[in-house]
Amino acid sequence: MKRITLPAVGLLFACAAVLSGQDKPRVKPATVEGIVTQLGTGEPLRDARVTLTGVSGGKSAATNEKGQFRFAELAPGAYSLEASATLFVRTRKNNLNLLPDQHLRDVNLQLTPAAVITGRIYDQNRRPLPSVPVTVAVLRNVPGSRPAVSAEHE
Repeated sequence: MKRITLPAVGLLFACAAVLSGQDKPRVKPATVEGIVTQLGTGEPLRDARVTLTGVSGGKSAATNEKGQFRFAELAPGAYSLEASATLFVRTRKNNLNLLPDQHLRDVNLQLTPAAVITGRIYDQNRRPLPSVPVTVAVLRNVPGSRPAVSAEHE
C-alpha cells in the first residue's frame, strides 16, 4: 500500500478548490454615467451631488466641471439616482434596472432652479426699513397670474 504524503494531499485540496470555483461564472459589473444640467438652459452643473442607491448599497459623487458623473463596478439589479445642488430643487430617477455588463450612458438629471428673492424695503422717505417681514405668494390656476408680494411694517 502506498502512502500519500502531506504535500500531495495539500495539492489535491488546492486543485479541488480551483475546480469548484469554475462552476460559478463571474457576473460582470454594470456602469452608470451621465450629466446633471439646469432645466431650461441645459447648462451643466458642476459640483452637484449625485447619489446612487440600490443592490450595491449607496454611493455618492460630485459632478465634474462638465457636470458629468460616473458609477462603476455595480452589481446587476434595481437602482435609483438622485441629484441635488445648492439653489436647485432635488430630482430623482427611479427604476433603473441594470443588467450584467451593461454600460448605461447619457443619463440626464435636470435640476430646477429654486426661487431666491433678495432686496430691501424702503419707507416713503426712501430710507431702508430693517427686519420687515415679506410674504410671497404664487396664485395657481389663474391664467396670466404673477407672484404677489406684500410687505408689512409697524
